[in-house]
Amino acid sequence: MTSRPTFFRPSVALLDHDPAVCSALKFSLELEGFQIMTFEEPETLRQALRKQAFDALIVGHAPPAIAAPELFDQWPAETPRPPTVLTATNPTASLRRFADKVGAILIEKPLLSDALVDALRARIPS
Repeated sequence: MTSRPTFFRPSVALLDHDPAVCSALKFSLELEGFQIMTFEEPETLRQALRKQAFDALIVGHAPPAIAAPELFDQWPAETPRPPTVLTATNPTASLRRFADKVGAILIEKPLLSDALVDALRARIPS
């Protein structure tokens, strides 16, 4: 069994079509001790996943720009999906069912509390 370094910074892939959201979340999550790599397009995330493993994934669900079900439908078969947090404004019932189906945590925007940090910490093994 491999042990984690004494100071473990979980790596998180953040997918959101809004560069301002990516920048703000990257800044705040890095202050919380996470290592964040941002992506604005699903395809660039899929390419990165072929080369690098992440401890968690945050997907900003905002159809048609980024729609979580379509992202997971096109997930590279050889790549395991890390624990996932979906963020959405006014999530629909179908998105809630989808999150349950894939075992993702769904957090409603705006992100005003520690819910996102708490969800990541709960999902990433220490």
